[in-house]
Amino acid sequence: MLTFGTSALLDNHQKAAQQRQTAIMSVYDIDEIIRLVKEDMEKEKALSEISVSMLAIQASLNEH
Repeated sequence: MLTFGTSALLDNHQKAAQQRQTAIMSVYDIDEIIRLVKEDMEKEKALSEISVSMLAIQASLNEH
């Protein structure tokens, strides 16, 4: 009976540890996705600014 109780306790502890590890990995994955999205947003903003500048240059050249 003691062995069964100890085994169940160890199993519960192992399951809890696995759940914590899964939660930690999920948070890391979410953080990584957020980082990648922010990086993409910065690239899109830079490209947008370049496009606006190029259009302004083109308009300026067309005026002359």
